[in-house]
Amino acid sequence: MKNSASNPLEGTPKDFAPYGIYNSTGQLLKGNILFGQYTELATQLDTKRSAFYLKSKEYGNEVILGCSLSVKTDNGREERIVFIQVYKNLHSENRVNSDIQLLKQFSDIQSLKQLYEGVESEVERLDLKKYRLVGLWDEKDFINIREIQINDDVLEYTAGKILAGRKVSVKVSDLSSGLSLIIRLIERLRYRYTFSVDVSQYPSETEVSISLMKPNPDFEIGENGKYRKSSESELWDFYKDLSKEPLKDKTSHSKGSQTQSDFISPVVNKILNDSLHYRSPSDLVLNEFEDKEKVEIFQGLVKKPADISNSIIKKVLLDIYNKIESPECKKDLYKVLISNNVYIEGPIKDLIIGIYKEHDEDLFNLLFSNTSLEKSSLNNLGGRRAQNSLKNSKYKSFKEEIKKALELFEYSDKISFLKFIAAEAPPKPKDEGRILLGTLIEDLVSIKKNDFVLKLSEDEAENLDQIQGTDYLKTKKTLKQGKKSRNIRIIFYTSALFIIIITASYFYIYLAPSLFLYLEKAFDYLLSIFS
Repeated sequence: MKNSASNPLEGTPKDFAPYGIYNSTGQLLKGNILFGQYTELATQLDTKRSAFYLKSKEYGNEVILGCSLSVKTDNGREERIVFIQVYKNLHSENRVNSDIQLLKQFSDIQSLKQLYEGVESEVERLDLKKYRLVGLWDEKDFINIREIQINDDVLEYTAGKILAGRKVSVKVSDLSSGLSLIIRLIERLRYRYTFSVDVSQYPSETEVSISLMKPNPDFEIGENGKYRKSSESELWDFYKDLSKEPLKDKTSHSKGSQTQSDFISPVVNKILNDSLHYRSPSDLVLNEFEDKEKVEIFQGLVKKPADISNSIIKKVLLDIYNKIESPECKKDLYKVLISNNVYIEGPIKDLIIGIYKEHDEDLFNLLFSNTSLEKSSLNNLGGRRAQNSLKNSKYKSFKEEIKKALELFEYSDKISFLKFIAAEAPPKPKDEGRILLGTLIEDLVSIKKNDFVLKLSEDEAENLDQIQGTDYLKTKKTLKQGKKSRNIRIIFYTSALFIIIITASYFYIYLAPSLFLYLEKAFDYLLSIFS
């Protein structure tokens, strides 16, 4: 028997790569010490009663096969054991081709029967304990496996869902249906990416879990391959279409394991293609993805500026934004927008409001703090070019969104916002921060001219002068002096008025009664004359 994995397909099916045999508790009965690392997997396969487990990872660097078996000892006692075989560290230059050739070993039902015959031979040659193979789920079921016709719709849906990084659950009526589906999937998936599949009595956590007992499956396969889908029709069609994305270059597979971006890329491409036909993904489709994945989809869409003007793409972007609940993911989305100079309605307004209400340092820095590279670039531009950059048309929509946000602020809120920015902003902020500050000041001036300057501390006014190239500190002192002079005049006139009021009051209280008595006597005298 060969123990090298360099060319696993030479010879008969009994020329196996290294393997391990375990009892139901995960104890290694046969195999070198390296197979100790698969103890947990062995226990899992036994618990799930896995008839066929396959995991291909790192594009051929490692392929793991496994199955759980029912056996009998010489005394007739029935036990369960697990068989695990590993193809590992294939030559890097032939890694992809070796992987493909290896998986071709499972091109039809007959090849699977040969695999199980080989497993049977190895199990019955155990030195530690004599076993006779009974079957996978039932007695001699591995001999009675038959090929079932699998509908292409099922394959396309499953392939598309795996391509999007989603798990697929399938309920089958018998072992033959599950293994027939596995064969067709391996044939379809082997050129694309890493994957894991499992045909078992009980549901597993593999990317494709095919089992007899599966609550809420994506679809069911009954007798003679007839299927019944449980997934929503819209989701079914979405994943079917996704499976038709062009194949990647095989050579790229040798670069390492698949990343989340590999999953997101085909989703982005489909959305872009659908937008050309005035179609966009529904809430049902977007709900399939977690917040982090939504941000990645968003990022993939905004990286192509020509597509942002498309009304369908704008709608998708807003739909994605409105569905993100995680505050951290929202921050990531804001970063995507600002770094790509994309200022769509809604998110930018929320960003401005968030900076004011929460004084969030990360959001504030997103608009105001330059990286060392950006600072160097700004210094090289010079003041005039830096100011001219603010007139760039790419910032027009950004400024409009700031205005919409400021409409929701009271005057006192705007003053507080200005004081916060003036206290925290660096002397040379990013263009976005400079535009926010300039727009806020324009708004304040339009309401009460330069009165806002009096609300600033001298340090705040001085910092604004450094940022904006203005003379707010001088203006503040001038306005303050003018206000002081006005206050003195007000005090003088108020004092004079007070004196007048006191004098009039004295006259009324002390002199007016005597005058009134004199006039009364004079009037009586005149009456006496005429009478």
